[in-house]
Amino acid sequence: MKVLLVALNASYCHTSPAVRLLARYCQQDGVDVEYQEYTINDSMDLVLERIASYDADVVGFSCYIWNIQQTMYLCENLKKVRPRVKIVLGGPEVSYSAEEILSQWNFVDFVVMGEGEESFRQLIRRIARGDVKRCVVKPPAQPVDMNMLPFAYDVDEDYSNRYIYYETSRGCPFGCKYCLSSRDNGVRYASLDKVKEDLYRIAQSNVGVVKLVDRSFNCDTERAVEIFNIIRGLPRDVVFQCEVNPELISDEFIEAMKGIEHRLQFEAGLQTTNPDSLRAVGRNPNVNRALGEIRRLVDSGVKVHADLIAGLPYDTYETFARAFDDLYMCRPHEIQLGFLKLLKGTALRDMAGEYGIVYRSQPPYEILYNRWMSYEDLCALKGIAFLVNKYYNTGKFKYTLDYAVSRYKSPFAFYEDFKRFWSAKGLYGHNLSLVNLYKLLLEYLKCKEGIYALEFIGDMVKFDYMLNHNTASVPDFMPSRSDKRDREYVKSLLKDKKWVDEHIPELTGRSLGQILKWVTFERFYHDVPASEKKVDKYVVFVHGKVNRYIDVYI
Repeated sequence: MKVLLVALNASYCHTSPAVRLLARYCQQDGVDVEYQEYTINDSMDLVLERIASYDADVVGFSCYIWNIQQTMYLCENLKKVRPRVKIVLGGPEVSYSAEEILSQWNFVDFVVMGEGEESFRQLIRRIARGDVKRCVVKPPAQPVDMNMLPFAYDVDEDYSNRYIYYETSRGCPFGCKYCLSSRDNGVRYASLDKVKEDLYRIAQSNVGVVKLVDRSFNCDTERAVEIFNIIRGLPRDVVFQCEVNPELISDEFIEAMKGIEHRLQFEAGLQTTNPDSLRAVGRNPNVNRALGEIRRLVDSGVKVHADLIAGLPYDTYETFARAFDDLYMCRPHEIQLGFLKLLKGTALRDMAGEYGIVYRSQPPYEILYNRWMSYEDLCALKGIAFLVNKYYNTGKFKYTLDYAVSRYKSPFAFYEDFKRFWSAKGLYGHNLSLVNLYKLLLEYLKCKEGIYALEFIGDMVKFDYMLNHNTASVPDFMPSRSDKRDREYVKSLLKDKKWVDEHIPELTGRSLGQILKWVTFERFYHDVPASEKKVDKYVVFVHGKVNRYIDVYI
């Protein structure tokens, strides 16, 4: 019997641990199980052709909010071209509506609820014996022992532009009502010996970033510290991204990160700073503790991605604006301004009527409005979220944004006003290049005469552009002010071994031509990025893993 497992990932950089793990788990029985991965952006007709050409007896699909519509298209048409195939669905998007799916879609034969390793293996055995009819497959009474799970990834595969996903635990000790993990009864762990063995195998691959999918990596501080020690001992600088609860950050946790900050990235879910909202969704309302620990993580040198959720009960447009300001002042590297999704199986979906939450009937079931936020409020926040993602989260406008935001009463007020500029010009919905984003930011700031020093902002935008682009030329709207004599002076410095040894030691011993592959420079008439003070200087930009700059005063 041939079994094929299919995953439709959100993008090419993602990998599917679900189908890989299920395949490895069932292969232990000697079953012929293979998996195929595609993306939701692929041609579904071409995907269908490839699945059908495998001519499997059983085809299983991993179902999530991002792929369920494409998955059902494939299932319906696969059944038409391969009528004898048994189609199995599993994953969070079908686990909580399994009976409904079977009654609605006659081309689906089985729906596996919950964790699938053992229940899917048992289903395959029954299909092979021919003693099972179309049904919902419920999870076993005892969940699988995580130490019995095989390693899911082939280390010889090319992961140079992809992520590996790995779990050291399942479940979550917290009860956030918008999250499916709140249904779990406690947390189960793989042994640290297994985690160490698996992470060393991952380090043998060429992957750059591993995403630990544990729902709350630091719910057990002692265990988190032990995993940090494992990461510290790995033979290669693989980066690990972890989801952490900011209120649980401790001195011990911070101390354990020292020396491996460059190997860690954290996703910290703040969600809001409105205590009433946090209580309503089952989260800790200790806002000051959470904000303080996010600041401490940022100060430690670890990259921090912090989350907000718009549309929670009791959160108004004004209280959410305050939450945005509170988080922005913590200076995380990225801010994800997300919108409440009423996922199947969550407590908040069951309570939608109580809170007046109206949401889209199709995945991802995103909120349209509730008793505290109108549809128009949420649309406005979407416009702000877009700008935060395009400007703040890229890190390519850092100094200009710092200056721009400082002249407004609050960060939210700046982005709200910037959104009005974008809306007035009809910019939303257009695919704009990075250069155009710089141009539009400069155009917006120049409209604010009386708020900004107009000559200075031109220098600031050009400074950010040159810091983040290894190019000797600048766009036309950023005129170059260099003259030949001064450029020759800067080049003479780059030829000076002593000056290079002192300021750019990583380029010591290189010729001028080689140095100019990594170094650019430009003349400025203000002391950018530090102040509006008028000066006459060149800034030498050094491009590498971390871009930096050196002032050369004339």
